Amino acid sequence: MCACSLLLFSGVARAGSVNVANGDTAGLIAAINTVLSDAELDTINLAPDGAYVLTEVDNTFSGANGLPQIYSTLTINGNGAEIRRSGAMGTPEFRFFFITALGDLTLNDLTLVNGLQSVGGAIRNDGGALSVNDCVFEDNTADPAPGTGGAIHASNDAVTAITGSSFTGNTGTGGAVFNSNSTATIEDCDFIQNTGSAGGAIVHLGDNGVMHIIDSVISYNESTAFAGGVFSSGVLNMTGCVISGNFAPSSGAGIRNNGGTMTIIESEITGNTGESAGGGIFSSDGLLTIENSLIADNAVIGASGGGIWNRGELTITDTEIRENHAIATVSKSGLYSGGAGGGVFLEGGQAHIERCRFIENTAVTSGGGIQSLSGPVVAGELTLIDSTFDGNVSTDFPGGGLFSNATLTMSGCTFTNNFAASGGAYSNGVSGSAVVTNCTFSGNTAMTSGGGVAISSQAGVTLRNCTIVGNSGGQNGAGLFAAFNSVLTITNSIVAGSTGGIDASGPFTDGGHNIFADGFNISHLDSMDGDPMLGPLADNGGPTMTHALLKGSIAIDAGDCADGEVDVDQRGVSRPQGMGCDIGAYEREVDGVPGDVNGDGVVNAQDLGILLGSWGFCPEPPASCPADINGDGVVNAQDLGILLGNWGGGG
Repeated sequence: MCACSLLLFSGVARAGSVNVANGDTAGLIAAINTVLSDAELDTINLAPDGAYVLTEVDNTFSGANGLPQIYSTLTINGNGAEIRRSGAMGTPEFRFFFITALGDLTLNDLTLVNGLQSVGGAIRNDGGALSVNDCVFEDNTADPAPGTGGAIHASNDAVTAITGSSFTGNTGTGGAVFNSNSTATIEDCDFIQNTGSAGGAIVHLGDNGVMHIIDSVISYNESTAFAGGVFSSGVLNMTGCVISGNFAPSSGAGIRNNGGTMTIIESEITGNTGESAGGGIFSSDGLLTIENSLIADNAVIGASGGGIWNRGELTITDTEIRENHAIATVSKSGLYSGGAGGGVFLEGGQAHIERCRFIENTAVTSGGGIQSLSGPVVAGELTLIDSTFDGNVSTDFPGGGLFSNATLTMSGCTFTNNFAASGGAYSNGVSGSAVVTNCTFSGNTAMTSGGGVAISSQAGVTLRNCTIVGNSGGQNGAGLFAAFNSVLTITNSIVAGSTGGIDASGPFTDGGHNIFADGFNISHLDSMDGDPMLGPLADNGGPTMTHALLKGSIAIDAGDCADGEVDVDQRGVSRPQGMGCDIGAYEREVDGVPGDVNGDGVVNAQDLGILLGSWGFCPEPPASCPADINGDGVVNAQDLGILLGNWGGGG
């Protein structure tokens, strides 16, 4: 029998494996010892849906263990069975498995319940290999505090792979999993209602080893300190995950990145709540990258960064940040605590945000969508590209969409329907500098000044090729407001259609080629007043919505782009399209060659005949009068001059 590697403890076994009868804990222990010591054996099969209740400590290698230590290769097929530490009074504390550096344990379709040990409540992997497939870990505890790894503790270059498994009701630092200087892959797993003093579900530490979390759900976990869901100070990659409904009284209710390198791709960070910074994600002094994800419905109370709090290097692309909230507390003396950066709060370091949407985030103090500040040690730099801010609110302070008091470079962005005490869309603080190019500020509101934009910067702000239209506010610049002693230069931009006050107010520099529709604040010979003739805010191509220039707009070809610094518009259309660059964020594309009245691709006698036959005032609408080449409502010598100047063009 032994020569054939067959072993019967309490049932029929196949070659290389051992069967253990339902409830036979002594047989289970004997089977493990036998398989580990016999090179021809590698597998134990438990009874289908069986129950194995352990009542005694088997050994004390690195803490008390209920089953033999794993020092070679072993696979246990649970077949739906459960191994449980007895809940009877007087049962000693022990975990189930201890894996040495030479051990290689695979668990399939097995439930482990009520393990209790200070390091690894159910399993401790001390430099070995652990593979867990379709298993359940329930009510295991790493205790006494500060115990680590309520269900699984892995350290010392261990390798752990967990697939298709669930963790519920486990407790410890790393309520379910604690991974230190080791490699771990977690895929298609659920972590529900686990608790920890840090990392309610998962903790990953150290410079050695990487953790991958893939297609997993981490929900309704809780920390008694920080990181309600996940805590990491190492390299952690997260793809296709849901982090939701977690709670922490300190920073990072959903996730905390503590000086590590974290990448989050195609994931949802939603509904997490904290009483300190970073309702969804808290990242300090590390590297955080977020791609194609959703950050929504997270909140902090008495702190900042409802969605994300970041100090360090941050990159966010193609992500929606929606309905996050930073709620301040107010003392009896009226002092505010927290409440800034409803969507994202930045405190020093470099942040790059591109093709993102900030929708209906709220802050009680400043920066409903984003607040960007320099940190106490490291200056802050924010680059913001091709992003949308819609419906964000700062209830009591500036910057409904964005408040910046650091270095800001912004291009291709649209702000609409945002609200704040001042700077309904965007406000720049005293110490912050900014260059804002090809941006649209439309339909925003401020209770006082700067319905669209409010600038207090003494470090210098430049607005170029921007469209600021249809905003509302108080008497001090319903569209654009510059505070006393601020340094603001505006060029090639449109400020028009404001309600509640004049379009622009304050001691700013008119850099030329601007349109101030109400005629106030024009101080440059190349700037003008009048109706810029804008279409509604719409999808005119490109990543963000824009106001198109209608045919005949005074903004067409009236700008200056000779310096070459702005060679495209907000949509990415090249500038100039006509004889000069257009004013504002939108460059009207020229249809064919100027003077090609009949659209056949060449300017010739046929076009001349049509023009002469249409001489005089054009009928409405202008589109029915193609001979009005310059769009001024009349076919005259100016149109004839354009046609003759392009004679033969296109042919």
